[in-house]
Amino acid sequence: MEIFTSLAATHLEDPERLKGYLSKIMVSSNHLLSLLNDVLDMSRIESGKVKIEENECSIPVVMHDLRNIFQSDIKAKRLDFFIDTDDVVNEDVICDKLRRNQTLSM
Repeated sequence: MEIFTSLAATHLEDPERLKGYLSKIMVSSNHLLSLLNDVLDMSRIESGKVKIEENECSIPVVMHDLRNIFQSDIKAKRLDFFIDTDDVVNEDVICDKLRRNQTLSM
């Protein structure tokens, strides 16, 4: 996140690049908040008081967010990362966003 903040500060004259960096900062911030919630959630799990929030979410949006979270690591290791959602019939699913993010970020 810090690297994207520095990059954004050095590219203020390029609105498109700036928008991309800010988007990555937001996704990373949300991911960090999710990790913090994971830690706080442990006491609820141990006490058996976990509440599942059922909300609609879009699989392509989830995959795009995941790509943004891991993109800097992927580039640093010179890897390729492909996501194929072409054959997904139902793009919207019902899930608990927090639990979904916990599972996907492991």
